[in-house]
Amino acid sequence: MNNDRGNIELMVNVPLAANFETFKHIIQEKTNQHTEEGLKELYEIFVKMNEHDKVRHKGLLEIVGELFDDLKGKTDANSLKKMKEIEDVANYLYDLKMKTDANVSIVSADESPDFIIEINGERIGLEHTLYVDDNVVAKISTIRTAFSLCQKNFISEHPGAKMLLNVTVNLDHVPNKNDLVIQSMPYFKSLIDNKEIQKPPFINKVICSAHETFQVAYNEECVPTKIDIENFEAKIDAKDAKIARYRAQSGLHKINLLVVMEGYGCRSNFNIDLALLPKKKRQFDEIVIYNQFEQTILVGKMDVNR
Repeated sequence: MNNDRGNIELMVNVPLAANFETFKHIIQEKTNQHTEEGLKELYEIFVKMNEHDKVRHKGLLEIVGELFDDLKGKTDANSLKKMKEIEDVANYLYDLKMKTDANVSIVSADESPDFIIEINGERIGLEHTLYVDDNVVAKISTIRTAFSLCQKNFISEHPGAKMLLNVTVNLDHVPNKNDLVIQSMPYFKSLIDNKEIQKPPFINKVICSAHETFQVAYNEECVPTKIDIENFEAKIDAKDAKIARYRAQSGLHKINLLVVMEGYGCRSNFNIDLALLPKKKRQFDEIVIYNQFEQTILVGKMDVNR
């Protein structure tokens, strides 16, 4: 059985500690397309995924060390931003370690540059920047807000409803928030009543499962998008202009740029072709492009100034 996205979607709401009988019951509530043997194979995938996640979590904690200690309990924008940056760098270093067997650590997480890391005993300044698809992020924010309103309205009108709706949306056909709510409500009601009507044009599919309350969850279709080269180059230019300050304040000669490709999950799983990126003199020693969704690392020289 292939470990494809459809199978992963089926396992989203299965408790981590579920035994096979519990797992089978939950999956069969969503679909009856799997044989007993197929369910056993799917359960083996589920167990392996959970074990992999546990190992990864332990490895990330080892890399992060005590860096989160001063940030615990803080909710201001700067603290939350720094926590996110630490998570990004820890994930990058963990994947680098898995792929190259390198010894990695975060030495410090200050500013200018954002981090000092150590790879196989060499200390390197690392500046962090995030590349997101702002258009996709805005659309998904609209969807989440609209579905939250649908959920609130539905519970108010139908307090006895008990079902989880995992909704996959076509982002190319997303209307405004009000139209999302107006068009979604009658369709969700038809699913609850087991009298499905025609789907709104922005809904690709809905997976229904038993739940203790009524809940609408957003699932994302995996459609990699192209990079906006001009926007991407502007991100690097802004960081490149500060390289002299990074070297002066860190006392390090080698400074790398980590570009984290992220947005909202798989739709921001960008297609990246280093050959298409701008060939322009850069002051960074290396420009590392890290795709969080795929856990892939590309090192783009991009005519850096060696």
